[in-house]
Amino acid sequence: MDILIEEAGSKLWRARVGACGALADIIVGRSWGELGGGGIEIDDEGTGMKGVTASIRLLRLWRITMRALDDVRTPVRERGDTLGRGVRALTIRLCDPKAGENTKEEEEVYLSNAERKRREKENDVNSEYAATVSLGWLVKYGLNQPCAEATGICISCLLGIVDVSKPTTLQPVLAELIGSLLMAMSGLEPSALNYLQVRAAGNESSQGTNGTNGYDRLERLRIQLASSGPIAEALNKCLDMVKFVELDAQKKLIPELDSALRKGAGFATRASTADAVTTLCNTCPAAFKFPGSSNTNPT
Repeated sequence: MDILIEEAGSKLWRARVGACGALADIIVGRSWGELGGGGIEIDDEGTGMKGVTASIRLLRLWRITMRALDDVRTPVRERGDTLGRGVRALTIRLCDPKAGENTKEEEEVYLSNAERKRREKENDVNSEYAATVSLGWLVKYGLNQPCAEATGICISCLLGIVDVSKPTTLQPVLAELIGSLLMAMSGLEPSALNYLQVRAAGNESSQGTNGTNGYDRLERLRIQLASSGPIAEALNKCLDMVKFVELDAQKKLIPELDSALRKGAGFATRASTADAVTTLCNTCPAAFKFPGSSNTNPT
């Protein structure tokens, strides 16, 4: 696998095509242990380790997939699309604790209760490792890809991970994940909407009969599009998980919300952040309590 990953970045485009096709075939059905095992002992760039672990291989697969999807050669992009679907399915399966329960029914009959509990615990730990590594890369690099196809696969994978993961699995990265999703609400909007809204703001003839101009109508339309998109769906699922995690993990979310309100350039981000604050105040009010005085900024 490591040789194929290296060949997928070759200068020869036929070598890249063959390597991407082979990688798409051999990663099917791989487990965390078969990828190399190990924990989360690497940085965001996948360096700093003496040996090759599952975390490093998974990150390398994602990077080579993004490169293949944005290749200048059409055959490489086609193989990259196949590899992207395979890496997406692999990542979602690794993050699903129930997917690791692949023991045959005949073998389950002879397993003791202690052995079943041990395997369940091992699956939970491995899925937490996979979710932490995958989501950490997706929210930092996957949502900012210059290629539209690459961004689409990253968003689809992110939605799949949120769908299958438990709150305890996402707890280490839940605050950062919600903050990145809030910023992506406006960051992934089509640039044409900004152009139309600026044009509508300067056009006096856009005034409607009910006293609402085109600028306000476009603003409401942008909010409706953002709230009905896949990013909003993942955000709502993450907000529903917050009440099931520990209080310390809930408090880590407050600086992310504050940062989204201060740094959010788009109206969709600020509106979604305000809705998130309202929801969290109702579901987990203890996260907003801090021991300081009323004039102290807790963030």
